[in-house]
This record gives sequence, C-alpha cells and structure tokens, in this order.
Amino acid sequence: MTEPEITIYQPRLENRNDSFFYDGLIADCMLPDGTLLRLEAQGDSLIFLDEGCPGFGLRRGTLQQLQETALTDAILSRNAVTWENNNWFAIEIKTADSDEWRGGDDDLGTDYDQAFEAFRQMVKELMGVTV
Repeated sequence: MTEPEITIYQPRLENRNDSFFYDGLIADCMLPDGTLLRLEAQGDSLIFLDEGCPGFGLRRGTLQQLQETALTDAILSRNAVTWENNNWFAIEIKTADSDEWRGGDDDLGTDYDQAFEAFRQMVKELMGVTV
C-alpha cells in the first residue's frame, strides 16, 4: 500500500512549534473509503506580553499580527508572557456516510511536530500501511 497523501495548509513555522502560533486547519487527508481526517489547532489563546517583549502592546492581536512579531517558542518559554489560556492540536474524523465530525476532544498537546506525527501515524494505521 502506498503512503497516504496529506495536504498541509499550515506548515510548521521556523522557531514556532507551539500551538499558540497556529489556528484552525493544519492538515487533512482523504482515505480511499471516503473518510476524511483533519489535524486542527483548536481553542483560544490569550496572553499578556511583558514590556520589552516582541509584540508588547499587541493585545488580543490576530494570529497574523502575532506571526509578524519576533515571538518564538524560546520567548514564550522564558516567562515573557502571562498565559490566560492556550490552544492545542486535535484530530477530527468524518466518515463518508456522515456529515458529523468526531474527535477533536483528544488533546494532542501543544507541540506541532508531535501532533503532526500522531496525525500521520493515525492516517497510516487507518489505511493499513505498516508503520
């Protein structure tokens, strides 16, 4: 069996592995039986940046505005921010015979690389590809 084709809508950004930097659909894959899987960044992020931190003064900025700052994983991890809430990665599945998405409650954490690998492994397992 061949490797499944995964469409990536939001590739991993350099120095930005945390789910904080992503919103909505990350990737999806249509299986031969019509089942659709998608990897999403879900939830809401709200942080307060310390003075002197890149992006300081940008309150409730859009994801695009935040991506245009110099914020990185390293800056987020050194307590330059106060976290009110954060988002996470999750996988959702919709079968060909349903209009309803299942899943999404499975918190894959906030690490892009780990979440994408979990998504890729799930796709391969559902397709019967040896992993």
